[in-house]
Amino acid sequence: MVKLCLGTANFGNEYGFNNKKIDKKNILKILHLASKNKLQEIDTSFEYFNSHQILKKLIKNKMNINSKIIFKENSNFNLIKKKITNFNNKSPSKIYSLLFHDQNEALQIKKINLLKKLRAEGIISKIGVSVYDLSTLRNVLKLWKPDIIQVPINPFNLDFVSNKFLQEIKKDNILIFARSIFLQGILLKRSNKFNKNKFKNDLDDWFNFCKLKSIHPVKACLDFCKSIKEIDFLIIGVQDAEELKQIIKYFKQPRKISSNLIIKKKYKKIDLRKI
Repeated sequence: MVKLCLGTANFGNEYGFNNKKIDKKNILKILHLASKNKLQEIDTSFEYFNSHQILKKLIKNKMNINSKIIFKENSNFNLIKKKITNFNNKSPSKIYSLLFHDQNEALQIKKINLLKKLRAEGIISKIGVSVYDLSTLRNVLKLWKPDIIQVPINPFNLDFVSNKFLQEIKKDNILIFARSIFLQGILLKRSNKFNKNKFKNDLDDWFNFCKLKSIHPVKACLDFCKSIKEIDFLIIGVQDAEELKQIIKYFKQPRKISSNLIIKKKYKKIDLRKI
């Protein structure tokens, strides 16, 4: 059964389509609400400014921390081990998995072996990769088998769901985390930023579709992902506790629409790297 995973890219840092940053007071409220509703997974990265430091100070309950990393020139086994153990020793929650933040690094044997060594020595339990492109993930899987993959999945990013690729991955017991499920908020509220954009017509159709089906865009995005049975976790980003409360409410409700209904609409792909 699919579960929610709390994203932390905007914890103390501007992030997302609207460049919003959450202060510590609101982060505490969000973490309290997440714990109260038994959200056990957190997604973060050593590339998110201060996110580990903030989580280390503010997390009060045991949660699984799934983190990502980009290797620097001086990165080595001992340095990464130190980063992880420093966090684990000062937090009730532990870094459970470590993923390549840069998809291209997941194709470099030396760096792959470094992650494998961290797992083999029990520093972390699982390793994986966060990817943008289906072609890159195919090449990764030819080299090694990640325990976890993160992929963008939403009505405007169908590369990973419009074929049987996810079904093949699940045969190898790989955990699948869907990210960008709201396209950093683009799919939740009409914006005049797209009035002269090539995506305007498709985005107008998306919001009209939600209105026609009497479904909130948040629930439509959640239902879209929930109907893809191969997905294990949905990574959700929020701006405050009220948004998290709304997402949890819609997530718990029975599904109202299926992914097939939206896939047939064939919206143009929105790649956040190119906007």
